[in-house]
Amino acid sequence: RLSRDNFTLESAGRALAWCGAAADASELSGELAQRFPDAILTTRVILPVMAAATAIRNGRPARGLELLEPVRPFDHAQVAEFWPAYLRGVAQLELGHHSEAADEFRSIVDHRGELIDAPLYPLAHLGLARALAPGDPGGARQAYLAFFKLWKDADPDLLPLKEARREFDRSRP
Repeated sequence: RLSRDNFTLESAGRALAWCGAAADASELSGELAQRFPDAILTTRVILPVMAAATAIRNGRPARGLELLEPVRPFDHAQVAEFWPAYLRGVAQLELGHHSEAADEFRSIVDHRGELIDAPLYPLAHLGLARALAPGDPGGARQAYLAFFKLWKDADPDLLPLKEARREFDRSRP
């Protein structure tokens, strides 16, 4: 509420969309589109990412993938903060396309230097572990361990960490 610049609105909009607050994300998306119609990265990256996140959260992963396809040329733009690849990976997982999901998550894991403090970087390891689990248990184990190492100081009650521990424990022989 204190800042209405495009960076703040974009960050808040992505977070709201991913957290399932579709109405709030839609409101910010409309404000961004109205106030910054000539901002190419806003209109070609952020707005589609927000719409895709909402679609995926609403159980429409195929629609999310459609919305993200035109964003591909901007995947490695700093403003994207790995969101397009991450959301594609999640959508592919939800569709049961494990190999495609693994490719998307690897595209983040392999490019950490583009945005060293990206919050999605550790989550990409978790997504990679989940994508590899059905066909490559060894690779999944390595990805889980990388995630645990990155989040070694995280609050142990964080849902992704708790879920990852359960998944990892179930996968051990």
